[in-house]
Amino acid sequence: MTRYVLRRLAESLPLLLAVSVLVFALLQASPGSPLAQLERDPTITQADIERLMEERGYNDPWFVQYGRWLGGALKGDFGASLQTGRPATTEVLTRVPNTLVLVGVAFIVTLLIAIPVGVLSAVRQYSAFDHIVTTLTFMGQSVPIFWLGLLLIMVFYLGLSNPFTGGPLFPAGGMYTLGREDVLSNRIWHLVLPVVMLTSTWVAWYTRFLRASMLDVLGLDYVRTARAKGAAERIVIFRHALRNASMPLITLIGLDLPMLFSGALFTETIFSWPGMGRLFYQSALRRDYTVLMVIIMLTSALIVIANLLADVAYAAVDPRITYD
Repeated sequence: MTRYVLRRLAESLPLLLAVSVLVFALLQASPGSPLAQLERDPTITQADIERLMEERGYNDPWFVQYGRWLGGALKGDFGASLQTGRPATTEVLTRVPNTLVLVGVAFIVTLLIAIPVGVLSAVRQYSAFDHIVTTLTFMGQSVPIFWLGLLLIMVFYLGLSNPFTGGPLFPAGGMYTLGREDVLSNRIWHLVLPVVMLTSTWVAWYTRFLRASMLDVLGLDYVRTARAKGAAERIVIFRHALRNASMPLITLIGLDLPMLFSGALFTETIFSWPGMGRLFYQSALRRDYTVLMVIIMLTSALIVIANLLADVAYAAVDPRITYD
């Protein structure tokens, strides 16, 4: 297993290098100047901007600029943010814990809902419960997530009021109320609406996916054999059927998790959550290429690691799979 993991990590290095070349070239080809924010400053002339472009090497060919960026990246220096002047890695790493909190809570809530509902829906196929679950999951997959976020704000912030304080029932944005940063209940209250928005689509996808996988497994011979031997239905469902039905779900989770760090863009933007998704959106608007490169390369590395962890999880779930 160790040799397999090391080989996979070594194979990922050329892939990440290719991703960095492609992304850097695309960012350089995008319209707009890296110093576009300075053009709106009346105290800075066009001559000053041209001088800065020359001094910072922005007029060089893109492959020359990429060589400088790669040389610094190999030393741990990914450049400075064009907007704030702080190191790009610092800008990103300060947002990572916030995204981890939001994505982590939403992901746990998703699994706590999707797994039992998906299993029960498959076991009770064509029942009233199954029809209700199927209808709700279709709705969850169909509703645009940004529209749902705006609807949650309209209903729970503008529409309903807190019976104890008279204010809005739930806050419309931010991680906490100013002056109450250390109050855990206040942070949880700010998490509710973003988590509901983020989990709505995930629960729908995972529930339908697990239901279909369970239906495929429940009709196999080894499940009927387990029942014929007198095993309790709970043992048949959770020890035999769910263990094998979870294999495709592991693949789905391995592909989804890395994208959630940048893919929570809509949620973090609508609810002003200071995470990586919102930073990615702000950096794209400001043409802050150095920060965008760090976010994209971090997401690419997470995709490689998550796929590797998914492969390792296969062996843990199914003893027939080995990488020796």
